[in-house]
This record gives sequence, structure tokens and C-alpha cells, in this order.
Amino acid sequence: MYCDNSGIDGGSGVPNIEPDGPCDPGHFCPAGSSGPADNDCPIGTYSNLTNLTHSEECFDCTVGHYCPSAAMTTPTECDPGDFQNLTGTSACTECHEGYYCPTSGLVDELPCGVGYFSGPGATICTPCTQGYYCPSNTTNTSSLIQCDAGLYC
Repeated sequence: MYCDNSGIDGGSGVPNIEPDGPCDPGHFCPAGSSGPADNDCPIGTYSNLTNLTHSEECFDCTVGHYCPSAAMTTPTECDPGDFQNLTGTSACTECHEGYYCPTSGLVDELPCGVGYFSGPGATICTPCTQGYYCPSNTTNTSSLIQCDAGLYC
């Protein structure tokens, strides 16, 4: 709860005799707060609740999501090509070479599999290039193996 800094109850001309209202979602109001949005939930957190009194009551951003700014009321899903397996983060992690992230909100990146490769941030894996082979479950663009002389791929 907060009391506005005018000392007047809700602009009515009557001195404050009770709080003016709850803190806004995405914010917290410690004792002595004078506005509903004076104290933001920190970056990496969010809250869709009212009446928080401490920043510790804000929720850590959930896996598969990120919270890039203060005062967020809902976490943002990671985009395709990214993932996030940690809580309380302000950014997602780009999928690594040899993996792909086909949908939004992924918690873990997926290996491409034998016969396929990918670069960073991939949303799909590419079949191994003609004349090369991809023996690893997580082949990246720099680890394609050229077929030896006398063999074809």
C-alpha cells in the first residue's frame, strides 16, 4: 500500500488517514511509499501481483523466458533460435552450433543428429553438404568432414 506524497487523501482535500491503494503489478511498496509504482521489480524478475512490500517478493523469470527490463508483469518467451534453462535472467541464450531451437519458449536446445549440421541460432538443421559427412550428433559448420579421395558422400 502507498500514501501519495501530497499528504492529502486521494486529492480530496482531507489529510491522509489511510493508504491510497495497493502497489501496481511489477512493483513493490516498502513502508513509507508515496506512489504505486515508485519501486520496480528488478531486471530478471516480474510480478503480476499487487501489494508486494519487498523486491524479494518479485518472481525470478522462469525457464524458457527472460525479463529484460524492470517492472515487468509477465516474462517474455525466448524466440525461436534461442533457449533459456536458467531462472532470473534478462536474456536468452542463442542456440549453439550443432543444435537447433525450432520454437519459442524452449528450455533446452536440441541436437541436430547424425547427418545434419547447424550454425549458431539455428531454427532448423541442414542435411550434410554433398561431398562431406556429419558423423556427430552435434556437427557444426566448421566440423563438416570432407570425403576422402576414392570415396563419395
